[in-house]
Amino acid sequence: MATIFTNNKLINAADYSVTYNHRAFKYGDGVFETIKVSKSVPLFLKHHYSRLVLALNFFEFEIPEFWSYSFFVRHCLDLIKANNIVYGNLRIQVSRLGGGKYLPTSYGCDLLMEAASTEQTTYHIDLKPNKLGLFTKMSKVLEDASNYKTLNSNVYIQAAIYKAQQQFNEVIVLNQQGRVADASASNVFIVVNNLLIVPPSSEGGVDGILRRVLVKLCKKHKIDLQVAPVTQIDLKDASEIFVTNVIKGIQPVTEFEGKLLNNNQAEKLNVLLQDKEQQEVEHLRKFIY
Repeated sequence: MATIFTNNKLINAADYSVTYNHRAFKYGDGVFETIKVSKSVPLFLKHHYSRLVLALNFFEFEIPEFWSYSFFVRHCLDLIKANNIVYGNLRIQVSRLGGGKYLPTSYGCDLLMEAASTEQTTYHIDLKPNKLGLFTKMSKVLEDASNYKTLNSNVYIQAAIYKAQQQFNEVIVLNQQGRVADASASNVFIVVNNLLIVPPSSEGGVDGILRRVLVKLCKKHKIDLQVAPVTQIDLKDASEIFVTNVIKGIQPVTEFEGKLLNNNQAEKLNVLLQDKEQQEVEHLRKFIY
């Protein structure tokens, strides 16, 4: 039976329940982080902690003083150990305490953390067919709130439904201006005329953790990367498109609107990402011990 972390303690998941008036249940009033576990270590936890704190401040939560980075390191590791996870994912969810309607009666935080094992191990390139589509039913808003992972995920839910219906492996999500925001569960990178391009977070996409890591790796290793808006024409002109998320890593797109694509840049970046993954594991272990 799975173990979860809530109310500052580990409990059996079967013993957890949510009341009918819980604000996460009634209003989607909360935010979350999904973290890759590699060799029993939560990867890029400092980045996740930073984004979580930014989101909680933005959405007017009162963050407990004891919620330090060290607090999350300790309890994430305890949760991973309790569930015997070597490779997997860990989810941190914070919802608002109290009742009320749209106006809450409390600004306090209700913390829930869960973890599960996955078959995927270290980051690697999967060369199986990966067909990309375009989702146009809903769009992302050009505002700061779009950069965070919230419990109100209707756009991504609808994009995932469309992806399954149309038998795509991933679909592009557009912003209000018809440009690329991100994808249903990923950020998007493209290569046009040998130039690597990624949309800025101001284009309405989630400020993805792996996106952050890859942008820094490009800068460190002097790889030309332009952070700029990406249009639908740019997508059609691209010789390479790959999508990224912190759980699956870099996923090259093999086909977009009938055009076959290469994966040259994705392969190069994945080598750097594998090295970074190992460095992160070693760094956090040093932090712990």
